[in-house]
Amino acid sequence: MDRFADQVHFDDCKISCGDADKELKQRTKHLNKLRDKMSENIETYYAGTDTSLPLSGRYQAIAASILFSGIVERWRT
Repeated sequence: MDRFADQVHFDDCKISCGDADKELKQRTKHLNKLRDKMSENIETYYAGTDTSLPLSGRYQAIAASILFSGIVERWRT
């Protein structure tokens, strides 16, 4: 990333409307549009990373990431 910092895009979409289901639908729509745009160039590598931290202390945090090249999935955790 040090070498290509000008080509890295961090998407920090903040959708807040008070309705969790509506927020999830809006976020999914936003991410799908972003994925479609990135996958147009098969030489472009892009990664999706997400973390979830429950509000309750009973559960553990979850983190996941996927690396794509075009529409081909290259790596997943």
